[in-house]
Amino acid sequence: MSPRVEDLCRSPALARRVLDAPRAKAGRAATLQQVRGDNTRIDMTLPIFLAEDNAALRQQLIDVIGHVCDGQVVATAETEDEATAWIREHPRDWDLAVLDLFLKQGTGFGILESMHDPADRERVIVLTNAATDAHRARCLALGARAVYDKTAELDKFLDHCLRHHRQQVAFPRSG
Repeated sequence: MSPRVEDLCRSPALARRVLDAPRAKAGRAATLQQVRGDNTRIDMTLPIFLAEDNAALRQQLIDVIGHVCDGQVVATAETEDEATAWIREHPRDWDLAVLDLFLKQGTGFGILESMHDPADRERVIVLTNAATDAHRARCLALGARAVYDKTAELDKFLDHCLRHHRQQVAFPRSG
């Protein structure tokens, strides 16, 4: 059975917010935009890479991230090998990576270990059902920005995504 938004969101208010958000985001553009001094527009959607092997949960996360965080999942992977290859081949195409720890093949730990640039690791959030103290400590030691439990801390995860997005809008990465 697929997880429901109501089950993913610990707060009933957050679940209502997600469920009530129109897919087309009527009344506003599909993505945030910022106008530069020369009047050109910059797309301000947060590009997110998602490593999650559960297809139903992956789709729920894509929907919730889009509705709540104005993020766009630009790529997904179900295995460590797929994730490390995509991240290596697309270093500028994502601003935040969300990793599950245990995948169909390999782990989120392996993905983190494959990232040689500490700045890349700082753009990683781990979202897992296995958020034990030992796993949290290992992820943080490997350079992940944060670790959240899928069941108990989805609100905190989404809040972190929002804060990360606002920081990226205010202080974009240089070329």
